[in-house]
Amino acid sequence: MQFFNEIIPVEGRIRPAVGQFSLESNPLNWIGCRDRIAALFKETDSGLFFSHDPDEGEPIAKFIWKTENILDLSCRSRFQKTNHNYTLWVAPSHFWMSCGVRRSLLTLLLRQGLHYNSDKDNYEEVLFYNGTNNYALQTKAAILRFLFGFTEYVSPGGHQLVAPGWTSLFKFLDEKQVRRLLREPIPSSEKSMIGAGKLWG
Repeated sequence: MQFFNEIIPVEGRIRPAVGQFSLESNPLNWIGCRDRIAALFKETDSGLFFSHDPDEGEPIAKFIWKTENILDLSCRSRFQKTNHNYTLWVAPSHFWMSCGVRRSLLTLLLRQGLHYNSDKDNYEEVLFYNGTNNYALQTKAAILRFLFGFTEYVSPGGHQLVAPGWTSLFKFLDEKQVRRLLREPIPSSEKSMIGAGKLWG
């Protein structure tokens, strides 16, 4: 995977805090709250901007690509640098864009990716990095189940509905609750007894 060569020009002279998001606008309108950006970030959007430390966009992209490798996605998200060395353009794959819950998780993963070092490949450490917030730790059971391939959110009523953000849905849920909400996209015809009754069962 690599960045697109084209540099995207963006307007704005005020540097945002690290870890903020903006949809396409002129100038960019930076938002720090993940729930707020997730509510605005729609399936029809082509992507969003993400702020980071100067010249540190590539590790974030590599963190997301590694996540997509774990999920065995055939179509990958795309990243482009901008004329500001602290702003990254993120064009998520259809996998993320097709579901509001997945888009919300992606914003969480982008934030976690701020701490990724591709040379050390500290993925697991970064995945549940407990920095200024601990949203990943609070939803650890759901993230692990998701990474095992149970990526389809099913509302408690059994239907796929517009849902609140990732953290609101999965904060401190037990394994049984998480299993009910995250299912396989296509039920497998072959089930292994390994892990039965666990997050991946």
